[in-house]
Amino acid sequence: MRFSDKVIVVTGGAQGIGKAIVDAFLAEGAFVFMMDLQHGQSAANLVWIQGDLTLDEDRKFFVDEILKSKRKVDVLVNNAMVFTTGLRSHTPTEAIRKAIELGAIAPYDLILQLSESMNESSSIINLLSTRAFQSQADSEGYAMAKGALGSLTHAAALSLGPKVRVNAIAPGWIQTKPSTLSDSDLLQHPVGRVGTPGDIAKAVVFLASEDAGFITGETITIDGGMSKRMIYHHDEGWTFATKENHG
Repeated sequence: MRFSDKVIVVTGGAQGIGKAIVDAFLAEGAFVFMMDLQHGQSAANLVWIQGDLTLDEDRKFFVDEILKSKRKVDVLVNNAMVFTTGLRSHTPTEAIRKAIELGAIAPYDLILQLSESMNESSSIINLLSTRAFQSQADSEGYAMAKGALGSLTHAAALSLGPKVRVNAIAPGWIQTKPSTLSDSDLLQHPVGRVGTPGDIAKAVVFLASEDAGFITGETITIDGGMSKRMIYHHDEGWTFATKENHG
């Protein structure tokens, strides 16, 4: 097992992509510390801490619990985030501020507090989204936070190298809950399907491993090729319908 006795820290690990990441590292023999808003039970090789990553005191408690173990951190995965709307929903500034606190400030703070307690050749992996560089309307809160996290990724790679590698993964459409998908949903992806949390977890484990030892400061898009498809009006049966100006 590649991560036997390694210490892994994951935020937002209770469900979806985060849970798949936690499970993947546990399967590789790692010892995992995780924080999530949801309450859960610790288990063998897993310390589950309930807390709100937007709160300074909760982040400090999380870090203190990690440091109490007297073990150095091998991998930090900044995954926690919630979708936040924007202009069309008249989302208030305070909600935008909280989104950025969760999606970018909390990762920075955890990196700041834990980087000195990392081993040589440790790895930090930030979970972005393809929405960091392409958008739908009314997604400003989420896009701003993910964009900031992307910038933090390449800046931190320079600040922490060569001791620590810092990379990001930008997932596309990942089916985190059971739902009915149409043929069009599947075929708009060149690979012919939407993604699974396991697709992302495998990439996280790879980036954390020695096999990725020459990769840092990078953002890897994992979206089944969806963002590479160029579509014009009336192309492949797709039509663009104008709407009223929401400005």
